[in-house]
Amino acid sequence: MTGALRLPLPRRLAGACLAHGDQEILSTAFAHAVTACVDGTRPSFTIVERAAPDRVTVALADADAAALWAVWTVFVERLRELVGEVAVPTPGGDCVTHAIRRLAEERGSAVAIEDDRESFTYARLAELARAASGLDGVVGIVGTASARFFAAAAAVMGANCAYLPLDARQPADRLLRMVRQASCRVVIDVGDGMPDLPGPRVVPWADLVHGRVGGSGESAVETPAYVMFTSGSTGVPRGAVVGRSSLWSLCRWVARTVGLTHGTVVSQVASVSFDASALEVWPALAAGARVCVAPHDARLDPFELVEWLADRQVEYCFSPTPMAELVMRAPWPPTAALRALGTGGDRLHAVPSELPFRVLNQYGPTECTIVATAGWVEPGGDELPPIGLPLPFNHHLVVSESGSPLPPGTEGELWIGGTGVGLGYVGDLHATRERFVPNPHSDAGETVYRTGDIVRERADGRLEFVGRRDRQVKISGARVELGDVEATVRAVPGVVTAVADPGERRLVVFVVAEPDTGGGLVEAVRAALPTFLRYSRIVVVDTIPLNHNGKTDLATLRTRVDLATDHTP
Repeated sequence: MTGALRLPLPRRLAGACLAHGDQEILSTAFAHAVTACVDGTRPSFTIVERAAPDRVTVALADADAAALWAVWTVFVERLRELVGEVAVPTPGGDCVTHAIRRLAEERGSAVAIEDDRESFTYARLAELARAASGLDGVVGIVGTASARFFAAAAAVMGANCAYLPLDARQPADRLLRMVRQASCRVVIDVGDGMPDLPGPRVVPWADLVHGRVGGSGESAVETPAYVMFTSGSTGVPRGAVVGRSSLWSLCRWVARTVGLTHGTVVSQVASVSFDASALEVWPALAAGARVCVAPHDARLDPFELVEWLADRQVEYCFSPTPMAELVMRAPWPPTAALRALGTGGDRLHAVPSELPFRVLNQYGPTECTIVATAGWVEPGGDELPPIGLPLPFNHHLVVSESGSPLPPGTEGELWIGGTGVGLGYVGDLHATRERFVPNPHSDAGETVYRTGDIVRERADGRLEFVGRRDRQVKISGARVELGDVEATVRAVPGVVTAVADPGERRLVVFVVAEPDTGGGLVEAVRAALPTFLRYSRIVVVDTIPLNHNGKTDLATLRTRVDLATDHTP
């Protein structure tokens, strides 16, 4: 789709360009950007405003919208080079690995992480980091969620390397693409089943333990903390690179917000390929807490998960939104110690009243260090909870399709800036330029991440999640947000949950009903929908399947269409 941008240059850069004589230098930078980013049709470039001493506004048009954002990014980068503007490096400061080393000295015998098979103390984690000191660059770790997996990840980060989680249950060809894209030369096998990955050198767990890792270990530059691949809306794997200072900022915020300290019991439930696993583990270990890794069966069954959380006396748990909503409806034993349940990854619906714990709704792309906004949820009521306020080290903008800031109450795309913004996509410069862009509305033009999520800012500053651009579809000529359809159906009495799928020919709504719900439920669901959607296919199913990340497994759900009860007028 052809787009158009009308953007001011960051103030400092605009002032420098005006001092150099803006017309020639702007044209030169634009020509460079087009050559670097665009194949085919050449976009147009216009200087639409000059206002000394520090205002220059330019217009880019006549090309694909994503391509224009890539051109904008390279355009600003080239201008900085031409005027001699030097980026100020971010100081290294403290990080998770420094915290683990301190804890190893202060309370080395305390258990850091455990599962049903083994446990690791803080002293043992520090020993493993020393054993891994020959590694460099990005190091893959193949396995499934276990104490050993995260001990290996701590060792990799402690050796000044970035870890790349490789879930052994994923297809080998996908894992191989990830390894190659991340230029990963070494993969650690923690013993959960090693797929065939030709190319990288494989280091068995026993070799890591005994320091037989090979490599030079000569990296003097601080590496990122990890690379986390996410399919995103396109289905194309992209490896988001997250820096150590970004992860450390998140760790400090989590510890303050949910009260992590020495000995706090924290659960680990998410798949290693889901960025929530980093949210569960690293803030807890940085605070001296005790991480308990959940057994596989408890991860996908809300009743087993509740029983396990109570048995292990877990005080803080994160659970993906679909699973969290089931956990909140499950009966909780009086012996449970849970104080806070964090959730995120999907749109949260109204929280039941009289829960024995607080619920923290969190929103954030993988590209912005897992959590970008958050807020405690008021229990009870029927309204969708907001996604909260930006974290203290982040800031945000709500903008139009052309990148102009919008006033509160107006729907627009969310941009995230601040320390939480990641470093881009590994091995994918073009996608990095499209999504990680210079902020045109700031003095310095620092990087912001274009989320693609549509939000609305309330008068109190809290953000309401409206939906994703890629979940907006046209049905009967009208634009429909699938999340709105799901929220409408879930509000119908007797409905436990619902999922809307565009389908091949018409909208399909999958509905899970309360037990012993009468036969009028389907008619009530249909009546709640807008008139032009009342001929949608409504399919009643027993459960909504979840994938290993705890999110809705739409592919499996679609296979159940012919097996379920279909209600079509």
